Amino acid sequence: EIMDMLVETVGAEAGAILLLNQKSGDLEWSVVRGFNGGLKKHPIKVGDGIAGAVACDGEAIIMIDPQNDPLAGGI
Repeated sequence: EIMDMLVETVGAEAGAILLLNQKSGDLEWSVVRGFNGGLKKHPIKVGDGIAGAVACDGEAIIMIDPQNDPLAGGI
């Protein structure tokens, strides 16, 4: 699958694709890899957290230590 290839190509431990719900304006989880079940898949507001920041700014974020990064909220 494409997500598996992307995670492997960039050397990440995990990755996700979220899509913008046009009606609510929230990001919704579409594809998730490598989070080992500890991820809460609730809708995310644009501008909130990692995914929301990426959606807002249009810039990718590579996080080295998400457990200690305030943007990740202790994933």
